[in-house]
Amino acid sequence: ESIKQYLLTNTEIDEEKIIELLDYSDEKRTITENEKKIIVTALDKIKIIDPACGSGAFPMGILQKMTLILQKIDPESVDWLIKQLDRIQDKNVRKEVEEKLVNENWNYIHKLGIIQNSIYGVDIQPIAVEISKLRFFLSLIVDEKVDDDKPNRGLIPLPNLEFKFVCANSLIGLPESESDADQV
Repeated sequence: ESIKQYLLTNTEIDEEKIIELLDYSDEKRTITENEKKIIVTALDKIKIIDPACGSGAFPMGILQKMTLILQKIDPESVDWLIKQLDRIQDKNVRKEVEEKLVNENWNYIHKLGIIQNSIYGVDIQPIAVEISKLRFFLSLIVDEKVDDDKPNRGLIPLPNLEFKFVCANSLIGLPESESDADQV
């Protein structure tokens, strides 16, 4: 429901079309090319935080739904890959990443972009945070292509999730600093 409401609010696309995108069936889609680009842009900008992520069920569900939508509207990951590469400022790093990702598994590219740019989680229990990170690592690694002839079997390092899922109490506000008190 949250991703549906986000798309309804930020894309102005008909609700029936969005419901169709979120459905796991393989029905014919009536979404135009322009609508596809609007949806890819909206998904690229979304930020999702779970203030009590626990074992990561909600963030993982969002990852799966966003991946489903991208599979339907951008199956070869052309628009999504361009958006992800545009984030990389260093030309050398961009070229290296582009070479690695161009002929990769599209689900991996979709998930990597979503995890790196859209999903965040907080939990008061350290083990819950670690379980969430593990779930996301496993979700990525199952879509990675293994090539025994390449160094490191062709696997790229997994993204750093240390700042994506953190152990904290999201119900308690940050203490006011002395500089904040002086400004009031």
